[in-house]
Amino acid sequence: MSDGWTRPAPAFPAFPPRPGLAVEEIVGRSIVTVVARAGQEAALRAVVETALGVLLPEGPRRVAGQEIAFIGIGPGKWLAIGLPVAALAPLADVAAIVDQSGAYGVLSLTGAGARRLLGRAVAIDLDDAAFGAGSVATTIIEHVGVTLVRTAATPPAYELYVVRSYARSLAHWLHETMG
Repeated sequence: MSDGWTRPAPAFPAFPPRPGLAVEEIVGRSIVTVVARAGQEAALRAVVETALGVLLPEGPRRVAGQEIAFIGIGPGKWLAIGLPVAALAPLADVAAIVDQSGAYGVLSLTGAGARRLLGRAVAIDLDDAAFGAGSVATTIIEHVGVTLVRTAATPPAYELYVVRSYARSLAHWLHETMG
């Protein structure tokens, strides 16, 4: 049965398996931009905590509840990951909420080789002490803007959020770098 929505096609080609590194596209995940309305950030924080049981992160961090994660992407701005935009309706009085699910391609990089691979491209200290689980950075990989999220410490796991129209460029870099 169709729900009336067209799901975006995968943004990335398949990546061959490598020892110590798994690269997979995450598909079907709801991604919603949440931007606090002027003067409403404190109210938004209260509504999110009450309605969704999550404390919005301060700065570039990722926090997760049972059904939703929030990624801080700028002052008063977050990506809400997991729940559809309709489930975020309680936030509408204090925030702008926009479904971005079709706008992003998301890659998961997991394993010991993930940090080495990313270290070839980003000017970020990816050591656990500097960029541990929950850390977020907006950066550039081969001229492509990426939101980099450290999702787990062991094994090292990262997610890369990229505007879908640039996914092929990022995929090209990954294929070339992975050999």
